[in-house]
Amino acid sequence: MIRLIFKQLWNQRKMNTWIFLEIVIAGVFLWYTVDTAFVTEAVKLIPNGYEEEGMYQVELDGYRPNHKLFDKEVMNKEHRIETLQRMMVQVRTLPEVQSFYLASRATHPNNTSWSGGQFFPDTLSMAEHKYQHAQWYEVYDGEGSDFLQTMGLKDAQTGEELSMMKEEQIPNRCYISEDFAKNMFGIVNPIHQKVYENRQTVYTVKGVFERVKTIEFKLPYALIVKCTQDMLINSPMLVVRLKKGVDGEQFAARFMKEVAPTMKGSNLYVADVKSMASLRNEYGKITNVYNRQRLQYALIGFTLLCIFLGMVGTFSIRTNARRQEIGLMRSLGASMLTIVKQFFCESWLLVTAGFILSLICLANLLVMGNGMTQPQGGYETSSNASYWMFEEVPHFLTVTVLTYVLLLAISWIGTYIPVQKAVKVLPADALRDE
Repeated sequence: MIRLIFKQLWNQRKMNTWIFLEIVIAGVFLWYTVDTAFVTEAVKLIPNGYEEEGMYQVELDGYRPNHKLFDKEVMNKEHRIETLQRMMVQVRTLPEVQSFYLASRATHPNNTSWSGGQFFPDTLSMAEHKYQHAQWYEVYDGEGSDFLQTMGLKDAQTGEELSMMKEEQIPNRCYISEDFAKNMFGIVNPIHQKVYENRQTVYTVKGVFERVKTIEFKLPYALIVKCTQDMLINSPMLVVRLKKGVDGEQFAARFMKEVAPTMKGSNLYVADVKSMASLRNEYGKITNVYNRQRLQYALIGFTLLCIFLGMVGTFSIRTNARRQEIGLMRSLGASMLTIVKQFFCESWLLVTAGFILSLICLANLLVMGNGMTQPQGGYETSSNASYWMFEEVPHFLTVTVLTYVLLLAISWIGTYIPVQKAVKVLPADALRDE
């Protein structure tokens, strides 16, 4: 059968040449299309590292000097600290709240503000400029504020949920992500190690948590959570985690109606209560991520449609042109399965040969600088935050296999439909014009 198939391909080489060239061109375009979609979807599949469900931000705002409720008599540090302490007590004692933390406004996932810096394992590294760059969060360490439990972070070694309440409370303690720990300390146990932000600011590592995607649409980046016992009075916010089974929408409505009016002082007031899911959606809209993704998928869909219609049409024409041959095979006793298998095998050989040539063209394009799509985030700047699907060889092979399967499926669809119709025609009718 294989010899017969090769003979048929050679006899129809003029028509097959055009199909072959179409496969080569379609293979290149489809590979880049699949590559873009693969990276976008692969990033989505990476775990966030924190529990988004049940997390709500209590957004605090302040009256401006030109506001009628502004009180300049309470614009001092003591009044602000007293107000925040009272607010924390109110939040902590709510029956729906499991845990909470106090921090500056930018200290929650999917925030449009981003803070990062250089961190060193010792003073010698500072002199040699050997540092780990990381994103940092600064959280208040006291009076029940528990960033780890509220975020739902888990220990990188044991997988158990972490809590700042379980650890010894010491000045300037910190918690670091596992990629930060590997880059900073290698195989050395990071617990109780020192992290230098500068010569005056030193933190003691009290725990290591699993990687965190602080931005939903990007890879995890090395993260350090700096704990401070100084009240964060500038642009403060509260984040709460609700107990299991609590309806978030009902909680937010009750909070704004009953609790928020009592949480005022030092020109601070509760502006809104938002879920982490809504903040993620806001980030996607503000940064135009959703629009870019919609445009991206629209282009991907259009490309796939064009390739599908072009290849299906070409293979259909090729198959229809051989209706008499199919009728002859049927008259000689060939079954429908035998005929379909032969045409599928021919399509497979054409697609495989054309795709190999398209890979040669792709290799040249990639080497010339038009490289593979890379995800945003910590991949390039945080070496241990990489994932197998974004390493060059696995990335290329995965996209190549997906592209090949798509091309083959399209060619088989374009072959099967007309073959099935031709097989149903009586041999006498198919051979009428023979």
